[in-house]
Amino acid sequence: DLVGFFHIDDRKLNALIKASRNDYTKVENAILRMMDDVYRQTMFKTQVELATNTISMNEAIDKSTKNFLEQGINCVQYSDGRRVNIATWAEMYLRTSMRRAGMMGEGASRAEWGIHTVLVSQYGACSPTCLPWQGKVYIDDVYSGGKSDGKYPLISTAISAGLFHPNCRHRMTTFFEGINEIPEPMPDTREVYKHEQQQRYNERQIRKYKRLEAGSVDEKNKQYYDRKVKEWQNIQRDLMKKHPKELRRDYSREQI
Repeated sequence: DLVGFFHIDDRKLNALIKASRNDYTKVENAILRMMDDVYRQTMFKTQVELATNTISMNEAIDKSTKNFLEQGINCVQYSDGRRVNIATWAEMYLRTSMRRAGMMGEGASRAEWGIHTVLVSQYGACSPTCLPWQGKVYIDDVYSGGKSDGKYPLISTAISAGLFHPNCRHRMTTFFEGINEIPEPMPDTREVYKHEQQQRYNERQIRKYKRLEAGSVDEKNKQYYDRKVKEWQNIQRDLMKKHPKELRRDYSREQI
């Protein structure tokens, strides 16, 4: 009968949907595992070469980017939907991981010495996130296992509030009580930070249009992207002229 006929089709359809979902899940998981392996292997190999001074930072960034592109990966997408091109992400990852590795090594030495006080560096273009924490002494309870002594705050407090975020340029050095001096606080740096962030944005635009020009075949497109490169280079040049004491042009950051 028709009812039985359609009932059989319903079961077939449901079975097909279930099988498709299972197959899709397996394929999706396999793809995710493969991508995860690509990220891990690429960055681990480059980090080892960088840590052993086999290659420079710029060479490491270029090598990682090349390996990712060969695997068909040209960007990283965060959970909030924001996308970052793979060269920018690789640079951020390598600089951040090498800084953290350095802090771990220094922390191990402090633990051996029994000294746990550290001084966080300070500089003029500090971000608002790090501004409250720079130029101060802390107890290193993260890398050398120090304990609160009441005199200085814990470095974990500053880190949990954003200090040493990705691309952060701050460092911390061992502070020897009675030998080292705490530096005078720097004046408000928010304007300098704003100008430096504009510089970084200009650099990204220059790199973007250089990549587009290099990847174009059509002559009209190549000419258009070349004009855009020159346009952003002029914007960068004007920014340097307006703030010669605060900013210094770094041509290596404009290369692809």
